Amino acid sequence: MSSPKNSAMGSASTDPAQVRADAERARAELAETVQALAAKADVKARAQRSAQQARARAEGKAREFTDQVRGTGPAVPIAVGAALLALVLLLRRARRRGDR
Repeated sequence: MSSPKNSAMGSASTDPAQVRADAERARAELAETVQALAAKADVKARAQRSAQQARARAEGKAREFTDQVRGTGPAVPIAVGAALLALVLLLRRARRRGDR
């Protein structure tokens, strides 16, 4: 047969202070487990948390995109303007050669 020290609850102690400490430790572990289960069961809160995370990711991507667009800044309009100027100059030159 099993002795009191080898019971299913672990080592049994007859010291009241040790019994109280073990009981308090078991209560704390049980409270943590209950809180974790309650958090998993709270579907509304999980959905809200998921939506907040998705919103944050979308805002981050939008910020990156606007930073990239702003980063191109005046370089794009300047390049377009230079290309148009080159086209106008080439067309004028072609006309002048055609007039000769």
